[in-house]
Amino acid sequence: MTPARPDSPAQGARPAQAGGSGTPAPRAPLPGVRVDLRDVAAMSWQLSTLVNAGVPVLRCIEVCASQTRSVRMASVLRAVCLEVEGGASLSSAMSRYPRVFDRLYTSLIQAGETGGALDVMCSKLALFVERRYELRGQLRGALAYPAFLVLSALGATAFLLVYTLPKLMDVFTDLGAELPAITRGLMFSGAFLQGNWIWILPVVLGTAAAGVVWHRTPGGHRLIDRLWLSLPGIGPVAQQISMARFAHTMSVLQAGGVPLLTTLEMARDVVGNDLLSSEIEAVRRSVEGGQSLGESVRAARFIPPLVSQMITVGEETGKLDEMLMKVSVFYDRQVELILKTATRLIEPLMIAVMALVVGFVAMAIFVPLADLTTQVR
Repeated sequence: MTPARPDSPAQGARPAQAGGSGTPAPRAPLPGVRVDLRDVAAMSWQLSTLVNAGVPVLRCIEVCASQTRSVRMASVLRAVCLEVEGGASLSSAMSRYPRVFDRLYTSLIQAGETGGALDVMCSKLALFVERRYELRGQLRGALAYPAFLVLSALGATAFLLVYTLPKLMDVFTDLGAELPAITRGLMFSGAFLQGNWIWILPVVLGTAAAGVVWHRTPGGHRLIDRLWLSLPGIGPVAQQISMARFAHTMSVLQAGGVPLLTTLEMARDVVGNDLLSSEIEAVRRSVEGGQSLGESVRAARFIPPLVSQMITVGEETGKLDEMLMKVSVFYDRQVELILKTATRLIEPLMIAVMALVVGFVAMAIFVPLADLTTQVR
């Protein structure tokens, strides 16, 4: 029996309702409904624990529905219960909600059902989804503090330009003080922002919206992904994150007995980079044509040699899933180390930049004040 994870995302208890007699059938949620990955991870661990304990599948889903803290997740799970009660398999019932249970998730459930190893697949799924959740949290955590510092610096600068500086300028003008170039430049910037914000704001928002729309086009998305991979510092991190996803997905699916070509299709869709997805698709076509996986991966330009070497060893020893998991663990640790180091370096750097920006504005204010003090003396 697999123990429940104490460090898995928190769940709040809810009264059991799903599947109870006398309870009206809930309205089925829309197939496009989204559920937070944290709630999917928590439900996956609970499902794994219950299945490993020998609880019948239908009862497992009912318990998960009654215990999840997410109203949307509970609604989806109750709908899955109704499907299973009607004779559908768990994988086919879950596949009706692709934004909650993606193709990889339902394929592993199906592999577990077919091979009579649903408990093993549920455990692998729980680990897989939890790792995805942890990685997303690490990325957000690494970006949160620098973003806060940038917004703070922009807010402080805007306040000084729009509110503080104009009031002081009136005083300087009345006293006939000669303003230095730095102060005059900031005065002009503040006056420009105050007088033209009504059209500056729509232009900025419109440009941002156009950028988002362009990024969603195939050409725009591919160009941005290529740019990410080519940027010094950022490119290697993006590549390692994608390789960790690729190797982990391949490992879990291969351990579950999913056919190699299907495994490559799913791995192609989870790497999160169009350029790497294209290379994995080329690998899939090469394998389909008769080449070994190791040879096909070796020919890919943006896939590191370590990946192809470990895959070749896995093919030769018959332990492909284990070798891929080792690759995944290696890149996960590399990414975690880089993010921690980058966070430690970015914090003082952003504080220094923030101090320079605010100091520049403060200088524009205090230089005329110092001149006035000298004149008075």
